[in-house]
Amino acid sequence: MKQLACILITSLTVATFANANAAHERTEIMRQNANTRIEKCAELLPDGHTYTIGIKVIMDKKLHDTKNKVTKELSITDETLQEANNIRKEEVKPFIQCMMDNVL
Repeated sequence: MKQLACILITSLTVATFANANAAHERTEIMRQNANTRIEKCAELLPDGHTYTIGIKVIMDKKLHDTKNKVTKELSITDETLQEANNIRKEEVKPFIQCMMDNVL
């Protein structure tokens, strides 16, 4: 009986470790995929500038009887630390669309 209990505990420990390891691997793959998608979108930015990208996601889960409200914001500034002006906005529009479609 003790031997059976040890086998069960060992089996459960191995299964728990395997599940935790698989979850970690899925998280790592998702992170790598997100990085790859961001890098692909970044290729759409015009050369000659340094960009700072801000991603803000707000999840409002206060109300349990309604759907969770998710608000997504993407900000982009250049080396002047000013929001892209109207001329630059047209230049970065493909990047913004790519990020909204593939990352956020």
